[in-house]
Amino acid sequence: MAPEYGATCGIFPIDGETLRYMELSGRDEEQLALVEAYAKELGMWREKGQKEAEYSDVLALDLGSVVPSLAGPRRPQDRVDLDKVPTAFNDYVKSYDADMAAKQNRAPQPESMSPITAPISSSRMVRSLSRPSRPAPTLPTRRSY
Repeated sequence: MAPEYGATCGIFPIDGETLRYMELSGRDEEQLALVEAYAKELGMWREKGQKEAEYSDVLALDLGSVVPSLAGPRRPQDRVDLDKVPTAFNDYVKSYDADMAAKQNRAPQPESMSPITAPISSSRMVRSLSRPSRPAPTLPTRRSY
C-alpha cells in the first residue's frame, strides 16, 4: 500500500539497472536469469527506446503547488499544511477540553488557564515545571495551577 500518494500499490518496470543492483547485492546468476525471464514474460521488462506504457489515468502535478505538511501514519488523509499546524493543534486542544468537560459535567477551561496557550509567567509555575521529581506534563492531561 502507498497511502501517501493515494495508491493501493506502485508498479515500476524492471530493467538492466535492476539486475545490476541485484548482482551488486549478492544475488546469484540463476536468480538474475529468473527475474529477467519472469519480468519479460509478464511484460514488466523495460528497454530504452521501447514504446511508452499505456495507463488508464495519467496525472499531472505542478511541483510549485507542493507545500510542507504534517500527516500521521494512522490517518494520512488528515494532512495539515505545516504553516497551519499551530492553529490546528490549538483547535484540537480546545475541542478535546470541551469533550472532556462534557463527559465530566463541568464548564470548559477558560483559554487563559489552558496549559497550552497560557504563558509561563509566575515563578511558582516555573519552579513547579523545573522540579526533577515531577514528571513533565503530557497531553491530554490537564493540570490546574
